[in-house]
Parts: sequence; structure tokens; C-alpha cells
Amino acid sequence: CKTCGEPPLHCPGHCGHINLVLPVYNPLLFKTLQKLLKLTCFYCNHLLISKER
Repeated sequence: CKTCGEPPLHCPGHCGHINLVLPVYNPLLFKTLQKLLKLTCFYCNHLLISKER
């Protein structure tokens, strides 16, 4: 492995990233993001959930 120097069978794998011109959002998270945005006040960005919950 060029990152850790371990042989291929002993390398745990490494996270990587690619620099892009524009952000790319994970489409698998759109539903979760939509639910979160519905629970957030548009004006003050506070959650719309009561403190009892």
C-alpha cells in the first residue's frame, strides 16, 4: 500500500476524497434531509420539537 506501507493483505484500507468543482450530495440521504428540514424553523433555524420530546 502506498499510504501505509503494509502489504496488500495487511492493509486495512483507507478513506479517500476527490476535490470537485461543485458539491455532490448523496442521493440516499435526501429523504432524511427532507425530514430534518421539515422539523426546522425557516427563520430562526431552531427545531420545531417541544422540549418534552
